[in-house]
Amino acid sequence: MKCRNCGAELKEGVRFCRECGSRVDISVNSTENRPFYIGSEEKYDSVKKAKETQKENILSSKLRGLWGKIDIFSKVEIITGIIICCLLLIAVIMGNDIAQCICIIQLICLVLAFLVHKGIIKTDKRLLNYIIYMFSVLLMVFYFISYNTGYIIDKNDAVDVSRSVLVTMPCSRDECIGEKYSDIQEKLQTAGFTSVKLEKIEDLKYSDKDKFGTIETITVDGSDNIIKNNKVNCDAKIVIKYHAYAKCKVAIHIDFVPNLMFDKYDVQFSVDDDDSQAISHGEDKDFTFELDPGKHNLNFVDKDDSAVTGTMELNVENDLNAGYIIRCKGDRIEIEQDYIENVGSVEEDEVMLSSDTTEFLNSNYKEVKKKLEEMGFTNISVKPVYDIVLGLTNEESLNTISIDGKEDAKRGDVFDKNVKVVLTYHMKEEDNPDKKETETTEKSTVEKSKNTEKDITKENTEQETEERLTVDNCAELKEILENKADNDPTYAAFSSKYRDRIIEFDGRIDYVSHHDSFKTRWDILVSAGDYDSNHQVGPVFQFSNVTLSEFDTDLDEIKSGMNVHIVAKVGEYNSDNYLFVLKPIEVTGR
Repeated sequence: MKCRNCGAELKEGVRFCRECGSRVDISVNSTENRPFYIGSEEKYDSVKKAKETQKENILSSKLRGLWGKIDIFSKVEIITGIIICCLLLIAVIMGNDIAQCICIIQLICLVLAFLVHKGIIKTDKRLLNYIIYMFSVLLMVFYFISYNTGYIIDKNDAVDVSRSVLVTMPCSRDECIGEKYSDIQEKLQTAGFTSVKLEKIEDLKYSDKDKFGTIETITVDGSDNIIKNNKVNCDAKIVIKYHAYAKCKVAIHIDFVPNLMFDKYDVQFSVDDDDSQAISHGEDKDFTFELDPGKHNLNFVDKDDSAVTGTMELNVENDLNAGYIIRCKGDRIEIEQDYIENVGSVEEDEVMLSSDTTEFLNSNYKEVKKKLEEMGFTNISVKPVYDIVLGLTNEESLNTISIDGKEDAKRGDVFDKNVKVVLTYHMKEEDNPDKKETETTEKSTVEKSKNTEKDITKENTEQETEERLTVDNCAELKEILENKADNDPTYAAFSSKYRDRIIEFDGRIDYVSHHDSFKTRWDILVSAGDYDSNHQVGPVFQFSNVTLSEFDTDLDEIKSGMNVHIVAKVGEYNSDNYLFVLKPIEVTGR
């Protein structure tokens, strides 16, 4: 048993310490044996706390006494040792093996210096303990340098780059040039190289498939002097430059066919679902992209309903221009390819068509020939066809065009510039130089033809006059022209009853658009009465796939908003799209 105040040994049963005179508690935890203090339990606790404080002061006094007995050199060594131990702990946490070794060497030096200082290690050299201590302190410089040389190791790394491991170069420079970069990269990584960088040289056309991915240059730490089986640091910087496809410039034109009444929604357009762009209903728009060679998806989505979509695949091999026609339907978006111009694939001795050959029909053949020569065609021949009898066709208007035997060539088709191009054009039959009839016979034939033409014209005029239905002589025609409904059973009944009969009425032009992709053929919507953009009376009549030369007119142009007088043959009524087809005979202004 010991005294709680001074720690002296006590005999069992004594009440006071012989050394310090303090009272001895038989049992601190027993309330019964606890000495009685007047002033309650709190006074006992304060006395106990005071005794503990006194004990701590005694311990602190002893430690200060012990520290005071140590000489200055030993004190400095102890402080230095504590600092080095902290640095060693940091080096372990950071995974710096070099720093750890330096700390261990410092601690060994401190121990040696202490042993020399105390005379445990005998030596004749004076101040050796100070020399060893200073060496230990100087090692601190190398400790901090180790953190700036890249020698910190990540424990999760597969390769210990801090040790500058030497690995064997698996191939020479010449063995790498022209090979696939992926094969050489795999060889280098398998050999143990940890810093292999790839750089693309985008200089190939799509036709250069055999060169894609082949190595142009390879360097190790900036040098291309690469020798097989040489020993090289595993962390040497290897740069591989290889050939890749150049980006292709793609220009896309969207021809948005508008709907007159239904399904008039806007569309979001994107390539491969990247960066969609809005197209307003009926708006024609142009886009430009830089795409990698290969197949891409052109996506069209209803702006308000993502379930209504349309997709077209575009194969990109070179710079190209593409055109598409889109139409909005209730459950889908219809996409039609208008043209593809692979401008990047046209060689010097080749020509690319800038428009469909059908667009040239009925134009003056001389103008067509000039356009073809401007495109680059060099072998163009022309041939007249003497087939104009009644004068309904313009002289010198193009009849057919054949390019290398192809009469329906499309925009973007590529031909050799020297292929045979044949143009045929209309001329009057009477101008045919090959006619071998006598002058008398010719005059007689011409006169007979003229008389026949007059008789036919007179007969047709009389027949048209007799057969024409107007609001004055046909109550059913008047009824449908005054009907305000978009769709009515009387329209189909009138079409069925009077099919191919001629009707005549005052109307207006509501809408004019190109027929499909043709530039000279039109779809024209007309209706009864004077033009009013907010109101319509009667069925919607349609002239489908017509040219201006197909009917008589005194108008220089036909456009929406014009009031006209219409003479036409009755065609079919379509109750699905509410269109009443007419075959135009005469459209004049009023």
